[in-house]
Amino acid sequence: YGTPLIMDILEAYGLRGVFFAEMCASAVVGDAPLAEAYQEIRARGHDVQLHLHPVFHYYAGLQHGRIAPSEVPSPIDDIGPQSLADQLGLIEEGVSIFERLLGKRPTAFRAGNYAASDATLAALDKLGIRYDSSFNAAYLGTSCLISAPRSINSPWEAGSLWEVPVTVFTTGAGRLRGMKPLEISAVSFLEIRKVLEQAERLGMG
Repeated sequence: YGTPLIMDILEAYGLRGVFFAEMCASAVVGDAPLAEAYQEIRARGHDVQLHLHPVFHYYAGLQHGRIAPSEVPSPIDDIGPQSLADQLGLIEEGVSIFERLLGKRPTAFRAGNYAASDATLAALDKLGIRYDSSFNAAYLGTSCLISAPRSINSPWEAGSLWEVPVTVFTTGAGRLRGMKPLEISAVSFLEIRKVLEQAERLGMG
């Protein structure tokens, strides 16, 4: 189940994955279960990078009296709308936990709920994280607050950071027409196959 099954499938085809591993949960469940899961990924030759859901940080802070209810942002689980200083603090906390659990510094990041903003990219750049994969055009105007580039499916540079967007495609008809992210929990097998074949015809990297 979960990551072991995903790794089994990838390895059967000679592939390796990048797993964005949530770190804030350490404040709720402790280091041990996270370390066990994430170290197994690395031991099998896959990559682990930084992922944050701030809800765990705020939940633990409320539970232990370190944060007052008035200090909890809304939405509680979205990092992007917060100030640059607050985002820097959360990402630094995530990096610290990551280093403690995995013994290395992350080089890539994905925001929980794809809820990053231009300030998130600035914070990552400031902290020396070289890649972000939070931009998801299907979430623009809701949780994703990153300024839209000219091409929504091609990587671009933001300072010394590279943004590697989540692949999206257009589907549906009429009022139901819109974008979907190419992720296993959001689309059908037929959609995945159609999009990959179209990407190959277009010569996408």
